[in-house]
Amino acid sequence: MNSFDFETTNNSCKTVVWRLTTLFDEYLTQLQEKSYQLEEGALIDASLVTAPVQRQHDRKAN
Repeated sequence: MNSFDFETTNNSCKTVVWRLTTLFDEYLTQLQEKSYQLEEGALIDASLVTAPVQRQHDRKAN
């Protein structure tokens, strides 16, 4: 008769859940970093586009 070792199974489940949680946290951190980089890139791109327009506007005002 096979006996079910609850403690070993429970510890294995805890290890798997802990590892999945750790991986998910790492994944979220990477997503946040990429999102921040994209936002920074968008801000830089927007300034490249608007800077010449602003200079033109300044010239017309003078």
